[in-house]
Amino acid sequence: MKAFMAVYVTFNNSLYVPTAFTPNRDGVNDKFVVKSRGVAVYNIQIFNRWGQLVFSSNNASVHWDGKFKGELQPAGSYVHIVTYCFFGQEKEKLMQKGAFTLIR
Repeated sequence: MKAFMAVYVTFNNSLYVPTAFTPNRDGVNDKFVVKSRGVAVYNIQIFNRWGQLVFSSNNASVHWDGKFKGELQPAGSYVHIVTYCFFGQEKEKLMQKGAFTLIR
């Protein structure tokens, strides 16, 4: 008689967007990093308070350093829009919008 073993797969898909970062070159929290697990498709857009797009990327490994066109951006509130989907769920596009603070 052959024994069968059941294998259960648990997906721990997640997306975490921080509420602040401090790009002051001290080596701690210098980039705005969206942490994700299980993300198949990813896009982030970051806007300043005037609605100007200051950063965008389709690569979850590319993070914003607080600069726009090579210039340090001022402290204050910025808006992010992250669109993404998880592996195995590519037809279900998700969106997360919010604000965060750049601290100098």
